[in-house]
Amino acid sequence: MTSYENWSPLYQNHALVEPEYSIPLSCSVISSTVGFGDADYKKNADNISIIWENMRIGRPSNSNNLFPKIGPVSWKEVPAFISVNAEELSCEIPFLFAAVTSRMKIILQPFIDLQIPTFLHLFPFVDFSRFMEVRMTVMDGKVVDAQWQNIPKGTVPSQRCKDILAQLSVDLVRNSPMPNFYLDLCLDSRDANAKPRLVEFNPLIPELKRGV
Repeated sequence: MTSYENWSPLYQNHALVEPEYSIPLSCSVISSTVGFGDADYKKNADNISIIWENMRIGRPSNSNNLFPKIGPVSWKEVPAFISVNAEELSCEIPFLFAAVTSRMKIILQPFIDLQIPTFLHLFPFVDFSRFMEVRMTVMDGKVVDAQWQNIPKGTVPSQRCKDILAQLSVDLVRNSPMPNFYLDLCLDSRDANAKPRLVEFNPLIPELKRGV
């Protein structure tokens, strides 16, 4: 599974950011809150809100805005939930889980099938407008394709930038827990000394390749 809590030390050391908070989600909670079964949906959402409030009281957030993910998957198709205000999150959690998309359900289905718990990870929100981001397709342990996902306006990726990203990909692919996956890497275009960072990696899923 490619959720942050399962990343190796190598992968975590290269992560763009680490979660500021991680709320445990049992398999039954995942099942109900992402729409596989809704009998306990409201109760689970309320419980998660309470857990969040208790966490925040004990350790106030360093970030005004947070980027939420269930396990390895975010609400990237839902603009309202790409960034969530930390002060408003407890009220937003029921709406957050009600807005789980088809893509998210496909990625989360193995957690239900294999009965693997995960977390609601809350990362510090990062403004990607200044980052170059590339998605690499890895098959049989080799990078077979690379496509830019984001290039800041007015920026042309230099050969040095490409080489830096390629070198990190070699290290990560060599030490990957799986042979076939998507690997997303990024580099801050405004910092000449920036190190390449791992955004996420996810298994190759045919339904997602078709654009579901």
